[in-house]
Amino acid sequence: NYSLTKEEFQEYVNNQKRHVIPLPFIQKDIDRYTKELDLKNTIGLHIRRTDLKEQHKSPDVWFDQNIQSELNKNPDTRFFLATDNKWTEEKFMMKYGDSMVKTERTFNDELDGGEMYPGGHRHRHSPISEGLVDMMLLSKTQKVYGCHGSSFGRFGAWYGGIKFIISDYEE
Repeated sequence: NYSLTKEEFQEYVNNQKRHVIPLPFIQKDIDRYTKELDLKNTIGLHIRRTDLKEQHKSPDVWFDQNIQSELNKNPDTRFFLATDNKWTEEKFMMKYGDSMVKTERTFNDELDGGEMYPGGHRHRHSPISEGLVDMMLLSKTQKVYGCHGSSFGRFGAWYGGIKFIISDYEE
């Protein structure tokens, strides 16, 4: 029905959440990490690198600026990192240490990865089930900073009913 108002359409979309039901083994991981990582007291970061064609619109420096801004407001701020790239994960975990938390990932070391700028390739670096866990965990954070051109972080924020902040970075 195309005669819906904006509000009616949003209500329809929001009602679709009831159809998102992770399989039991995935839900078990979601529940475990939610508790272990204390996600209600974290800020979500979705940094997509493996195959995103618009990476120049969400560079690492944009995430760094926002992390620093949040830390300047509250030095005890913690961040949950969801990324599809081993190199990006290692870089941010090393740089922000105790301020950054993540799930355990199973990256495929046989793939040539690194930073695949621009656009990367379509090979998955980690199992889809782990990506779904990360997406659902983003929904449990306070807000999500996400990549321009990727719906992953936006979905997590929508599912959790929290704010989604997208890069407005200009080179």
